[in-house]
Amino acid sequence: MTTSSLVLAAHGTHSASGHALTLRLADRVAALAGASVDVGVGFVDVREPALAQVLARAPHPPLVVPLFLSTGAHVRHDVRAAARGRQGTVVLPMLGARSVIATLHRRELERLAGTDPRPTSPVALLAAGSADPRARADVTDLAALLSRDTGRVVRAGFLSGPGPTAAEALAADRSPSGSRRTPAGVVLTHLLAPGHFATKARTLAADVGLPCTAPLLESPEGFEAIAQDILDQRTGSRLTPRWKLERNHVG
Repeated sequence: MTTSSLVLAAHGTHSASGHALTLRLADRVAALAGASVDVGVGFVDVREPALAQVLARAPHPPLVVPLFLSTGAHVRHDVRAAARGRQGTVVLPMLGARSVIATLHRRELERLAGTDPRPTSPVALLAAGSADPRARADVTDLAALLSRDTGRVVRAGFLSGPGPTAAEALAADRSPSGSRRTPAGVVLTHLLAPGHFATKARTLAADVGLPCTAPLLESPEGFEAIAQDILDQRTGSRLTPRWKLERNHVG
């Protein structure tokens, strides 16, 4: 018998593998949470069931985890609107506001440093993109955090919408003296699952001969870490520090 409900709020993708990975994440969270927790997944675009429908039929007032990496319209409007339709719903911080994401990117950089002929070269952090300046600020904030923690230049770039563009993040930038230019040496894919943008990031990296990390959920380590972090949010145990400003939180 279930005693609580947890709902993952996802964007939705046309990619069959990306969709399957989202469903598998929900299954993994359910396995970690145990039989007392009803775990569902709802979508705000592209796929069914719609988030509002999943919340409405949850057996208990649900906790909602937005599976988004930045604060765009889906997080600020769609998720909140769906939550208002079910009394007692609580929306937890979006996944991108959790330090697990920065930790996974740092580990990928450490792993790549062992094979990178230019281990101190700039890093291109490529995200999907958004017309919302707050969403773009989330990504540039993350780039600054990673730069501080790793000692490397980390440049944010976007695969759609206003810039800086992915091409600009990959391109050489002039040194302070103006005497030489240093192109990016590695690409961090700031995306959750396979799909259009992940393919675009991989293609851009391949075109300039750079290593490119997989979407976060495609990595076994990333998949497990994110599943565990979702469970930690639900229980309030082992909460990771929030490195984001409160303006970037939902709730």
